[in-house]
Amino acid sequence: MKLTKFELKNFRGYQNATIDFSNFSTIVGINDSGKSTIFEALDIFFDNTKFDGSDRNIKHLDQSVELIAHFKDLPDEITIESVKTNIKSEFLTCDNEFVLKKVFTSDSAKFSEFVVADMPDVDDIEKIHSLKIKDLRKKVSELGITLENVDQRVSSELRQTIFQELQKVNTLAVKEIELRSEDGKWISLELHKELPLYQLFKADRENSDGDNEVQDPIKAIVKSTLSTNTDLQDKLTTVFEEVKSEVTKTTDATLNLLKSMNTELANSLNAEFASPKWETLFKPSLKTDESIPLNKRGSGVRRLVLLNFFRAEAQRRFSQISDNKVGNIIYAFEEPETALHPKFQRILLDSFEDMVSTPGVQIMITTHSPEIAKSVPKNGISLVKRDEIGNAHICSGQEAVSNIVHQLGLLPDIKLYADQLSVLVVLEGPTDVQYFEKAFEQLSSKSSEERQRVAFMFGGGNAIVESLNSNYIKQLNLDKKIVIVDGDQSGQDDLLNMGDDVFKLQLKKSTIEFYLPFDHIQNIVSQSNQLELTCSFADWQTGADYSKLSRGVKRFLKQSNAYSNYDIHDLPQKELAEVTELITKIDSFI
Repeated sequence: MKLTKFELKNFRGYQNATIDFSNFSTIVGINDSGKSTIFEALDIFFDNTKFDGSDRNIKHLDQSVELIAHFKDLPDEITIESVKTNIKSEFLTCDNEFVLKKVFTSDSAKFSEFVVADMPDVDDIEKIHSLKIKDLRKKVSELGITLENVDQRVSSELRQTIFQELQKVNTLAVKEIELRSEDGKWISLELHKELPLYQLFKADRENSDGDNEVQDPIKAIVKSTLSTNTDLQDKLTTVFEEVKSEVTKTTDATLNLLKSMNTELANSLNAEFASPKWETLFKPSLKTDESIPLNKRGSGVRRLVLLNFFRAEAQRRFSQISDNKVGNIIYAFEEPETALHPKFQRILLDSFEDMVSTPGVQIMITTHSPEIAKSVPKNGISLVKRDEIGNAHICSGQEAVSNIVHQLGLLPDIKLYADQLSVLVVLEGPTDVQYFEKAFEQLSSKSSEERQRVAFMFGGGNAIVESLNSNYIKQLNLDKKIVIVDGDQSGQDDLLNMGDDVFKLQLKKSTIEFYLPFDHIQNIVSQSNQLELTCSFADWQTGADYSKLSRGVKRFLKQSNAYSNYDIHDLPQKELAEVTELITKIDSFI
């Protein structure tokens, strides 16, 4: 399952707020705006930390606290009463999502838990999952349902038959199925197995041997390993069941002896076992050079432990794809800019992007850094801000982008006055800019002074930079604007969505990489121990969609300055002619 939406009601500074999540989500806001509150509410929701009275909204102390999570990508099947079924056919979805709600009515950590679902609008239908087999048969009889091709020994088949019959004459209504009650425990256990793991990395540092920045990665590694390694899960389950069995033998023997003394004392003596949190059993003390404990090193070094945990985790997730052992996990990371050099911040963000490109991984970060905000995917941006009376609010989409630009004081990449600029060439991404700046330098027939009147910028892609640069272009009010897009379908679609105020050009090949010399690329990629160039020279010349390079190879090329450190004259004649024609067109606009 993947988290799509999270609702907070009367939790700390939030009276009633909803935040949307994508594969890579970024929560932006100034200090004390309520960013960390969202992550900590999720930590409580996923049972990693406990709720207490101080988490209640101080302006609504008489009202309950509600934490509600929405999930998509539901499992194909779940096991209920040893029978395979699925969440949708059991009417446990709301708008095709699995919605789980936790309600805290007191100041203790105790809570009620509900599945919010669309069910036939019939009284007490929400209790159907707790009915015994005989009660389900009775319900079938009351409804006058003819049981054909239905196994009356299987509860799920009886429930689905009842649902289908009720749906014929009743509309659907939102119902709440309680899970924390005695009757709901069996289904609660199965549904919780399908929830993603949630791992929070806080910005605060405790500076002790149990420093979270040492322990959290270790716990996360254990959690993630157990969620994806079925062999280990089976072994640990076997150990757990064996211990449980031996303890039960002892309690049964104790009960028999008790009855021999007095038969009225007790009829049962049961030991209840909670599933162990295996990650809590591993608490090593890490040491660095000369046996210096890690927690005695600088905060930046400790933060680098987290950075390289995510880099290692990204590589591990990639290696597991072919083994079909990829489980669902959410990594929430507070303020990646904290104690990290900008170079390492970029490496960390690259690792995040690698991780979310693999199945089952979601990344969430908080930040108040302009540079981080400009570098993350735009479609996952949310802004947290407080109103005049201190209530926290969340906005997303274009509203969030516009407010972030204003709140964080972001500036567009190009800082030129209109009278200094004759031609603006807008490209899809930063590597396209690097490529064409180099090509323009080598092929333009204009003088150095004239070339200075041309600016290359990227206006496509998925970052806030797109919005900033778009606003900047409008302010320049230029007549001479050129847009060059890739030769793939996405580039074609972009051209169709553009107005008539720009001169539109499209590459013949699918991406800019195919306009780099093939030998140049081969030499660079061969320096990597993990990457390889699978594209043949023939495919390189064709430059079709199916030959596109992987994200990892592209990133390695970028890090190796492949897009700016090449000789245009090493290109085959066909590609050289195409690029020369594009540069000539730019020259004609000066």
